[in-house]
Amino acid sequence: MLGRIQLGTVSQHIAALLSRRFGADREAGLRTCAEEAARVLGVRAPRSFSAGERLAWERWSPLVLLLPNVERWSTAEKQHLVQAIRAKGGKREAEFVPLFDSHRKLRRAVLEVARRPVLTG
Repeated sequence: MLGRIQLGTVSQHIAALLSRRFGADREAGLRTCAEEAARVLGVRAPRSFSAGERLAWERWSPLVLLLPNVERWSTAEKQHLVQAIRAKGGKREAEFVPLFDSHRKLRRAVLEVARRPVLTG
């Protein structure tokens, strides 16, 4: 499934979001997005994640904020997304792909982001 997603376009959306909201201060933007994504997904203590999981969380957080209607997802769907992100930064990243692929709502949402025109400025 990941191979069908235009990841370059998704990355452009993330860069545009960070630029619009935070200008040149990308690091502060990622920290803020990580905090906002934690609130949206109901994650209480990302500080308790491993270093790799925290890095994955920070890198994925702008995408979480771009996912359409993610705040309305069920608790189970949000928890599944959190598990996938943590797996991305876990000891074995190979655990990420089946978690991503089995989350139909996440796949559809990322595809929707990839299909949107990138708005800059």
